[in-house]
Amino acid sequence: MTVGSAGYSSNLDRDGDGIACKSGSGGSSGGSSYASSNYTLSSNTSGNYGSNMRITNTNVNLRASGVSGARILKVIPKNTLVEVYTCGPKWCKVKTQQRVGWLVGSALSRY
Repeated sequence: MTVGSAGYSSNLDRDGDGIACKSGSGGSSGGSSYASSNYTLSSNTSGNYGSNMRITNTNVNLRASGVSGARILKVIPKNTLVEVYTCGPKWCKVKTQQRVGWLVGSALSRY
């Protein structure tokens, strides 16, 4: 849910990007869970990244939100390792080089 939508609350917006995240249980890995209506992917905070890590398979725009017209924060080079917070049908919220933003999911491959 985004700023202005019903149910949005700033206390659910952990990184201040205007997109609220639902907290959840990270199990024994010490992580947290980011969720939306279509998907959930654990974010691992223990240093054992495993399945949350992906690598870019092309140069790709890191965007401020998961829409084609969103502001480009920076271009992420091919073969850059990123931590994936969550993915939907088209866009993935990722962290790379101390920046959090959105990449088109087709630009990511398993690490």
